[in-house]
Amino acid sequence: MALPSKFITLKGTPTKPASATTPRAMIDRAIADPGVMTISVTNAYGTPLSLSYESNAAADGTTFPPPIGNPTAAVLAPGAATAIVYPTGWAGRITVGKVNTDQGSKIEGSTTGENDVDVSYVDGYTVPITCSSLGVPVTGCNIELFNQGFPCDGTLLNGGTTCHNPMQNQPNGPASRFFAACAGAAYTYPNDNNADNGHVDTVVTCCIGTTCPAPARQGQAPQKRDLSEAPVDSANEQVLETAVVPDTTGGPSLLPHMHKHRHGNGRHKVPF
Repeated sequence: MALPSKFITLKGTPTKPASATTPRAMIDRAIADPGVMTISVTNAYGTPLSLSYESNAAADGTTFPPPIGNPTAAVLAPGAATAIVYPTGWAGRITVGKVNTDQGSKIEGSTTGENDVDVSYVDGYTVPITCSSLGVPVTGCNIELFNQGFPCDGTLLNGGTTCHNPMQNQPNGPASRFFAACAGAAYTYPNDNNADNGHVDTVVTCCIGTTCPAPARQGQAPQKRDLSEAPVDSANEQVLETAVVPDTTGGPSLLPHMHKHRHGNGRHKVPF
């Protein structure tokens, strides 16, 4: 598996990736773990972007393990790339925006069962993101939603760089007009389950920008994915994710929203 050097630059000015502080020995040990997953992120958007990394809270109040090296929020320069290595038993997200925000576009994932990744605009939209596995785009949407010719139909946040999703707490949608072009490719409401293609390989390549490869289903009228053929554990049927909604008192408030992820032959509750 190819892993990043201390600085990875595809073009433009080098930037320090979040994994730069990861000791080489820790990365080598992670590679030996069959449950490990590496997510690479390339900034093809043309402007500096902020990446932040969160691990989810588990049902028992503990927190899922952080990425190896426990990276903190960092700026990814235009044309630069970074890679983050995740241990077995991780669940969480990478939030991307022009500013450091909890309400932006997200790369969500878990290694609690089979490796799983999706792109979510459920909390809000900041930039277009797609992710590929084994060279095939599997999730996300490369459409710049701010350039559609009509305004954000949610609340504009962070100086107009973030469109809060008005369907954030509507489990079955449908997608609002602003988000509809990406429905079924990225999560545009909590149960927009076509956005999750299921199992991914140990290396996932994510790309930010309108020139990034997109899943073939982007732009198609989505049908809700039928999960009824899989054995169901009634106690572990859905994935609980922490959603961030605007708080006029000065900070984000946390409310649950749920969307289903598929791991192997069943469904598992993995807090996001």
